[in-house]
Amino acid sequence: MLAINTVDTRRILKGLASSGLKHIVQEIAAGYQLETQKAKWAADADGPCQYCSQPDSRYYRMYECPTANDVRAPFQDTLDFFQENGRDIHNFPFLLQHPNAELVGILHQQQPEAEVEHSTLQRLLELEQQGVQLCFYTDGSLCHPESITCRYAAYSIILDTCVDDEERLQSVREWRNTGAFPHTLQKLTAARTTCVQSIYRSELFAIVRVCEMFARRCIYTDSMAAIKFFQCFSSLYHGSSSHGTTWAGRL
Repeated sequence: MLAINTVDTRRILKGLASSGLKHIVQEIAAGYQLETQKAKWAADADGPCQYCSQPDSRYYRMYECPTANDVRAPFQDTLDFFQENGRDIHNFPFLLQHPNAELVGILHQQQPEAEVEHSTLQRLLELEQQGVQLCFYTDGSLCHPESITCRYAAYSIILDTCVDDEERLQSVREWRNTGAFPHTLQKLTAARTTCVQSIYRSELFAIVRVCEMFARRCIYTDSMAAIKFFQCFSSLYHGSSSHGTTWAGRL
């Protein structure tokens, strides 16, 4: 039998109205019975569904009872999946872990770090040795953030090729007038987030990856939390909150 998915079960329970929560709690406590169960002890119950007079069962209520057609309609694809794959979710008042849940966790752990094409990296390192301070924009993203078991994250690093702020302002003016994406911003690399999937880890991964590759850098990020945590960790390991990094802060 599959393990109980306590994380998503709790999340759903927290989102239910008090009336719906009451019924679920009764079901978990075995206080909410089918008509076929009631027929074994109640004189006014004979077994059929009280709405359509068909034999009552959990499977029938979830998949077939016509009284619940409108309730099932928005979730028909999900119900079809459970039926086609032989899932017995209708027998339990809680969610079960997906059979491939462990595999998904392993795949998250094996996600490789973002890499930069070798010739591009060498050219940037040469510019750095010549005293050029490289500028980057970093960002992280998270899909399905409300679900710990289903969400997945990624991050990207954008290289700013402008030589000064005046050129950046000119790029902004051209973008406003033409709508064309500034050619001075080039995607350097992007990757999926390794291990735990969260927006904070994604933001931090991008920043850390830049610092691992380049010593002189100016990093633009819209995550003040990422800056705060990075500076905290940097001060613990290097005794300085800057560690060679110029922060542009929140965009």
